[in-house]
Amino acid sequence: MKLKYDGKVIGTIATNHSMSIEDAIELLEVNVDDYADYELFSMDWSGYDLSHEDAQKLGRITTRDEAGTHFTQIYDVEWLTKMETVGYIKINRPIHQTGIPYGQEEWTVEVTPEGIEAGEEMNWGEDSKEDFEEMIRDFKADHAEEMEDLVIDEITLEDGKWTATAHDAKTTYSLTDDGTGNIVINYIGTR
Repeated sequence: MKLKYDGKVIGTIATNHSMSIEDAIELLEVNVDDYADYELFSMDWSGYDLSHEDAQKLGRITTRDEAGTHFTQIYDVEWLTKMETVGYIKINRPIHQTGIPYGQEEWTVEVTPEGIEAGEEMNWGEDSKEDFEEMIRDFKADHAEEMEDLVIDEITLEDGKWTATAHDAKTTYSLTDDGTGNIVINYIGTR
């Protein structure tokens, strides 16, 4: 990510995470008093690698969700700006014939063909059941002594995340993906 002022690069930060202009300024230790107009700061996300979370959001974004909530009330401005900058979404901001822009409530959003392609490449951020099962097998192999008796009972998809219930001779557990490809095991109770 590049922090720019009036189109010129001030500094570069290696990150794939959302970051506000304020955070970038602080991280790069930029003295804003050296710049005349704060509004001329911008972020350049070119070369950005889409994260699973971004792909999930791209797969869900609409102008209004099922409850009627506008996308500007659901997604933070930094994420919308980043996705628009890299060309994954297009935000239509209508202007009245008098030249006055309409308010945000009139804006519409669409995922671009590039955004669709990137989202589809990542299965819209959804890992398959087979991917989750492989993660569990890897987890069991990495923790062979402690997990040798662990039996997977059921794998379900809940709120877009894979969860498994499992047991050994004494205990019942839940296993989930922490979002980074690692398994989190939680104690449910004794058997």
